[in-house]
Amino acid sequence: STIAIQASANFVTPGVPKSDILPIPIGSAFRPTMATSRAALEALYAATSGPLWIRAIGWASTVSKGTSPDYCGWYGVECSGEEVTAVELPANNLAGTLPRAFFYYLPALRRLSLPGNRLVGSIPPDISLCTELTEVDLSRNALGGVLPDLSPCAALVSLRLARNQLSGPPPLAALAAAMGLRV
Repeated sequence: STIAIQASANFVTPGVPKSDILPIPIGSAFRPTMATSRAALEALYAATSGPLWIRAIGWASTVSKGTSPDYCGWYGVECSGEEVTAVELPANNLAGTLPRAFFYYLPALRRLSLPGNRLVGSIPPDISLCTELTEVDLSRNALGGVLPDLSPCAALVSLRLARNQLSGPPPLAALAAAMGLRV
């Protein structure tokens, strides 16, 4: 079964950010498709003021026109086959929150580099669904809240979170579980 969450940008549920309005399967292992990978990237674009990004080659025309070009050719996106493995948009004027759907629909993500932007809110706990993550750089933003449990991300070797507004103690046991992690 699935949680029926809005998938159309034309129908908005009051109080639900557009970035979190995607169907999320419940109770089964998720297998990404081209459509869900593209939807995850579009959710990031919509949630972080995509039209105001400094560099958005491929993103802006794709999202605004609703066409289906190869998202692996979008600025800052790397793929292996059809799976998105890296999103690197440093100092690119991203402003807003990280959408849950971005992490949920990109389980093969290995590198996430979004430093020097204007990201706010908390790091979604769904980041732990990206179990192949090796590098995360969210430094120099305005992220707050408590760092989620990253123990499922056992391949994580680099975690950069400096110059944010995170609170509470870091989950040291979870971080220690990721062998070789540099914090």
